[in-house]
Amino acid sequence: MFKSELSKWEKRNDIRFLLTVDNPTPQWEREKGVVTLLLKKISIKAKDTVALVCGPPVMIRYTVFELLDMNMEPSQILVSLERHMKCGIGKCGHCYLGERFVCLDGPVFKYSELLQLRPRVEL
Repeated sequence: MFKSELSKWEKRNDIRFLLTVDNPTPQWEREKGVVTLLLKKISIKAKDTVALVCGPPVMIRYTVFELLDMNMEPSQILVSLERHMKCGIGKCGHCYLGERFVCLDGPVFKYSELLQLRPRVEL
């Protein structure tokens, strides 16, 4: 999504930039594997960290589980659920989660918010 920005992020001194792909081309020279493997290579101060997670639902699910294992609080993990949207105006009901509409109330939610929805939302 921000492909043109990647080289700028890599040069910044105030962030640690890690990039991986799970299905690399033969020319790919960086990390290979799923995002959760990258998380195993870093250490964080959980109380001073906020994680923003977007991507396919299965990647979001396992990334959230890994972040929780790293002692992050559910309120510090923000997930984007735009893949659940269809009409974008709250009419079709496709994105209805518990008592919320992804298209109207999101699409970004704290994981702690999703845990409170009834029925409980599975990522």
